Amino acid sequence: MLAAQNEDYTTVVFDLTAHEDRQSVALSNPNKLWEDLGSREPGVAYLSMWTLLRARDRYWAFIEKKIVPARSVEPAKIDELIKDLAADRFEVRQNATRQLAEVCELAQGQLERAAKQGASAEGRRRARKLLDDLPTAHSRTMAVRVVQLLEYMQTPQARRKLKTLNEGAARAWLTQEACAALRRIKG
Repeated sequence: MLAAQNEDYTTVVFDLTAHEDRQSVALSNPNKLWEDLGSREPGVAYLSMWTLLRARDRYWAFIEKKIVPARSVEPAKIDELIKDLAADRFEVRQNATRQLAEVCELAQGQLERAAKQGASAEGRRRARKLLDDLPTAHSRTMAVRVVQLLEYMQTPQARRKLKTLNEGAARAWLTQEACAALRRIKG
């Protein structure tokens, strides 16, 4: 059992024993563990994190591939891609949309301007769609859990991975979380 108390003194109790069968199945399926790490149910995510921690040697290669630094991109490149959202050729618009989706978190301010003042209706529509698809609080929660997982591992490889994540795009959530974890580790 796991109990958590809220600020208003209400207590929530999680029955962790109910997940034991699920946990043994998940041990043989790292993709399921990863999916559960991002669960909206805290108890499920908690179990997944501790299962991954206990089996860290077994799953390190899997974990390392799953966690990549946030890609950095120059503001001028973002401006160029936003301009391409209104291009005459469909392939150019599609390519710009795909590339902007990969760095949407970093391009938010420029996309907001394009959504309001874009050169064409198509460009404004695509900018609004990209903004609608911005990372949600849930994906930010996943970034926090991923960094926690690395921080709790307390291994040289996990510290190296945190340092690599810290070198990602400075404004990205994952980069900021990695930076904070490194500060905590150093004390």
